[in-house]
Amino acid sequence: MKSKPVRILLVDDSEIFLDLMAKAIQASDKAVLAGVARNGEEGVSQVKALEPDVVSMDIHMPVMDGLEAIERIMADTPTPIAVITAADSSEIAGISFRAIGDGALDVLGKPAGTREAKSLVHRLCLLSRVRTRSRTRNARPVTSPPRPVAKAPRSWRDPGALAPVDLIAIAISTGGPPLLEKILRGLPADFGAGVAIVQHVSPGFDTHLVEWLSHTAGIPVRLAESDRRIEKGVAWIAPANRHLEVRMGGRLRIDGERERVSGHRPSGTVLLESVARAYGSRAAGLVLTGMGEDGAQGLLALRRAGGITAAQDAASSAVDGMPKSARELDAADFVVSLAELPDYVRALGGA
Repeated sequence: MKSKPVRILLVDDSEIFLDLMAKAIQASDKAVLAGVARNGEEGVSQVKALEPDVVSMDIHMPVMDGLEAIERIMADTPTPIAVITAADSSEIAGISFRAIGDGALDVLGKPAGTREAKSLVHRLCLLSRVRTRSRTRNARPVTSPPRPVAKAPRSWRDPGALAPVDLIAIAISTGGPPLLEKILRGLPADFGAGVAIVQHVSPGFDTHLVEWLSHTAGIPVRLAESDRRIEKGVAWIAPANRHLEVRMGGRLRIDGERERVSGHRPSGTVLLESVARAYGSRAAGLVLTGMGEDGAQGLLALRRAGGITAAQDAASSAVDGMPKSARELDAADFVVSLAELPDYVRALGGA
């Protein structure tokens, strides 16, 4: 039985963008255009009236901007939202990732042509599957709760369960930036471990993510570069469309030639497998919120190498895809909630 097409609402004041996207949606056999709104106020009304499966939201618009529209939609009629904006603005870091903090699922650049528009439609169709929750009230009920983990791991708070490590590797995707901000904000300046992160972002947004996180993180946050050495109390983020690996001796390697793994470059599995080889029991790995299964196999490799491993729990994950895959592989020593993650990471660094 053929699935129903994904109903996409476009909220944007650019006629060029609307025309390009309308044609891409029309050419797709997986999506239909639910409607068009030319400012945030119209967008809020259209979401209520049309109940689209996913919303493409611009930021700078007349009457009401995208940030306020996102906040109101997520409060009253929670719906998957992707921010679609230009990536060359000096203010894009704060605006884009504030939007994610308000409930948007992703930040994507505006397409430059037909091929990119078709790719964006595909991405919007994937995001339409994400369960959304109200940020205040009137949340739509979750009709298919996640299955419980078959074997509940022991608590990381048990005496002797954790030992400080030299490196913490994190794989994270949809819903990740505000969670990373929460984790890194709580780290002390004398944090005793290095941090390596694969966060799936669109090309052009990696530098903005680093800039945004740097404003609130308790430790320096840098875009990873080849041959840089892992340092205690420094967080390295993989550049967009480049794999991040850690070599023996604790040096970083950036690889833009290797194929995608689990559909991703950078890949959390590539990072975690390299950490398993280079650090073994001196490292910890986390697989957090995100679509798909990236990171799960890498987390399992690290667990087999003696590292400390954890996956986020289903209830607190914005998208329980990557963590669920890790849990089902029995790759995680511990299952950790969003509320616990800052304390958990601090404990791994001896703080």
